Amino acid sequence: MDYQFTIHGAKDHLVNVSYHGVVPDTFKDGSDVVVEGVYNPDMKVFHATTLLAKCPTKYESQQPAKKTAQQMK
Repeated sequence: MDYQFTIHGAKDHLVNVSYHGVVPDTFKDGSDVVVEGVYNPDMKVFHATTLLAKCPTKYESQQPAKKTAQQMK
């Protein structure tokens, strides 16, 4: 269960990631992830020891409710 993928950081910075282990069910193309591990600058690869995939519905910020015309009076 070896995985190689690329994460997109701030300012379109790309980081190649290598991970060995079981991935969460929510780990899919385009998902938000958190990785922990060590970066190897010689190989330009981040060796992840922990991989967490965020579930978008759990981490969306709540929007304030819109006021109706009745509530504005």
